Amino acid sequence: MQAKSAMFKNAYVFVDGENLRGVIGNLFAAGGGPFNPYDYLPKRANWGGFFQHAVSMAGARAGIHARWARTYWYVIEDIDTVWLPKRDNHDDVARLLDERAGAVLKFIQWRREKTASGAARISPGELADAVKWINARARAGKNRADSARAAGGVPESVLKVVDEMWRRKRQKEREFRWKRERESAIESGAPIRFRRSGHIRFDPLVAASGLGREKTTDVNLALDMLLLKDNYDIAVIVSGDQDFVPAVRAAQDAGKTVVNVVFLTRDGKFLPGGARRLSAAADWSVEIDREGFLEFLNLPVKAPSSASIL
Repeated sequence: MQAKSAMFKNAYVFVDGENLRGVIGNLFAAGGGPFNPYDYLPKRANWGGFFQHAVSMAGARAGIHARWARTYWYVIEDIDTVWLPKRDNHDDVARLLDERAGAVLKFIQWRREKTASGAARISPGELADAVKWINARARAGKNRADSARAAGGVPESVLKVVDEMWRRKRQKEREFRWKRERESAIESGAPIRFRRSGHIRFDPLVAASGLGREKTTDVNLALDMLLLKDNYDIAVIVSGDQDFVPAVRAAQDAGKTVVNVVFLTRDGKFLPGGARRLSAAADWSVEIDREGFLEFLNLPVKAPSSASIL
């Protein structure tokens, strides 16, 4: 038994968490797909099965008997939400609109589109009134006291818009709390370890996502590939980010085999991004098509209605 097990090589999987979330969104959320983008991850995904499958494919591609030893999954530590006023503080509401009128108008346009589909609590007339009031403040000039008098007190329509901004903030906070709970559940049931670092900026005024980009997770993934090199024989990267090319080459210089996992769209093409460059740098690459990935995600037949969370 010992001689047989020695034939197997240890494989570590390094997962770019935000990139993987983007893959799931691109493949399964667009066009009313089965994944609800307001969830952090599919709630019933079989991640252990997926990583085992990826390692088996990587080993076969590289001609190695690979054993899945561990997955390191890199995620953000916290979400920084930009400042927002409270509804009952009219002075703060007015100051916010003076400072960021353009962003607020974009947010209102997004809410107008949601209203048209029946997903918002603000009527088209209220949105029009809010735009009118904000524009009146902007035309009043740089003197904010004169601006307030010219535009009048903060109307109910504007306060409703601010309420919607707060709702988006609270939704992101709920997502983050659920995400941490989800990570703990995954860690307890499989050799998966989460590496948390850095902060990501969330702007509730920006429609759709409003999330910025965080880079320290990328740095940590690349660093661990090198620091842990004595513990694995084959590194399997789950990412399409070409920023990892230098780390791939450094691991190869240390005598390690590097395999990149590439996800394919419904029509069999690489997802947009740096997947081609990363695959070119790796020793091998394995392709996982949309239907093959779907088998492990256990997504519902139909995504929940967004009206319940907006």
